[in-house]
Amino acid sequence: MKCSFLLIVGVYIIKSVNKEKTVMQKQCSDIELVETQDLGYLAHSRKYRIRSNLKRGIRQKDPFEQTYYRILDKWEFVIQRLLSTISQEEEKRILKHKDSRLGTTYREIDFITSVNETPSIFCELKLKENYKENLSSKSAGWSQLNKSLSIAKPKYDGLYGLAICVDMSAVYGLESHANQDNYCQFDDVKCFFNNPTADKPVIWLDSLEIAQLAIKHNFLTKKEVENLKIAFKEYKNPSLALKETKSLFTTNPFSQLQQMAI
Repeated sequence: MKCSFLLIVGVYIIKSVNKEKTVMQKQCSDIELVETQDLGYLAHSRKYRIRSNLKRGIRQKDPFEQTYYRILDKWEFVIQRLLSTISQEEEKRILKHKDSRLGTTYREIDFITSVNETPSIFCELKLKENYKENLSSKSAGWSQLNKSLSIAKPKYDGLYGLAICVDMSAVYGLESHANQDNYCQFDDVKCFFNNPTADKPVIWLDSLEIAQLAIKHNFLTKKEVENLKIAFKEYKNPSLALKETKSLFTTNPFSQLQQMAI
């Protein structure tokens, strides 16, 4: 499939050009990319997490939600590793800069390609429950990319963006809303890396292909792929896990002996 046919043209809610220029002209200085283990970034993340928890207040954590999102985090990491097999990865992917109003701030970029050790493309990864043809700027990832690019471009000339959405329906055991023509084959992502465009592209990947490649590269096991399907179903319907636990209890031989004794 030719690259020209892989471009998904969505309906974006894009801010006005004047407003975008205003963002670009913000007083930013000391722009640089730092590692994810940068001490300043780690301290910033801890402070943000504490403030966020205080705003939300004390609430009981949903164990099914925690498990589900923990597995999704690993899948995002796996996709990053797969992308690094078809491109030159810029390992420093935390955008640091000083804002005249907020001081030193940080923005995490999901994946960055580089050419001759210079950042080339900022990528935003979105794992979606199902394919959707028309996405808003925020849902597609371009709202985040626009801001990051406006901050970084004054230092890194010739910088582009790419939004990568993954249709997770196949792994979740759902019927997909997409057909195969809606997907970009993973190997064809190189076309977008080698020929970046300013047209704000959004591409869709099939989670089934991602799972197969991850297993092939030993980034995931078949059991881990199955675990995500289970975690998704339990996150959507916790009663499924409770029913399974009840079933295990009733089929427990010790439980049956106890019932017979009664």
